[in-house]
Amino acid sequence: MNAKKEEVTAFKDEYVLTAEKLYGIIKVAAIDCGKEEELCEEFGVFDIPQIMIYTENTSEDGERFRGEMKQPHISRAATRKMQSFVSIVSNSNYDSFVDRDRLTKHKVMLFNDKKITPSVYKAHSKKFLGKLDFAETRHSETELVAKFGIETFPTLLVLTDPEGFAGEKYEGEMKPDQVEKFLSNYAYTKPKKIVKLEFLHLDQRKYNSGTLCGKKSSDLCVLINAGSADEQVAQRLADLNTAVAQFEFDPVTFAYVRGD
Repeated sequence: MNAKKEEVTAFKDEYVLTAEKLYGIIKVAAIDCGKEEELCEEFGVFDIPQIMIYTENTSEDGERFRGEMKQPHISRAATRKMQSFVSIVSNSNYDSFVDRDRLTKHKVMLFNDKKITPSVYKAHSKKFLGKLDFAETRHSETELVAKFGIETFPTLLVLTDPEGFAGEKYEGEMKPDQVEKFLSNYAYTKPKKIVKLEFLHLDQRKYNSGTLCGKKSSDLCVLINAGSADEQVAQRLADLNTAVAQFEFDPVTFAYVRGD
């Protein structure tokens, strides 16, 4: 234990800063090896300052951090060890993400312009595991970004109408406590059924998913052929949509297919 006092003091400042930055994300602890020599020896620590990083798996040995003893480097190494339960969602797999646990879990989506998933988001994906479904969409997924009308990054949404590409937007800094409070509003409730007072288009994608007039829906389905030409379809739906409102509180879904 012959570390220079200046080195230890400088390290302490960086380590305290690391603990502040990772508060609510990763547990950060310190051991005084001058007072707890046996404990340090048990962890295989014989020189200081030294950092050991451990995963959630208690059976695994810790990994010694060998980078520069500065907060950004320490934090980066620690967050890389975090578990993540975040699905990467693109326009091509969005429907399968929505269909998964559609009626039991709210969907959370982060639209991100960074290559790395924010550590606070990974932390909450574990904290709310089994209660919320987490997804991340890169800004390069321009089609899906446009459907949601996303203009700034990062944007965090809890989907309130997945089929309509709408959600409740989180307003605030990406701080653990604030994000947790926002997500808690949805973690312990089931998604509400969206009642559309109009005929819904049943295409091949929705038919395959089973969420509209399929095995995943318990509603009675009223299905019509609305025709082939755009004008014909628009006129027929305009005539019939007025009747849908009469069944707002009944377990009935109204859908149409096109002849083309």
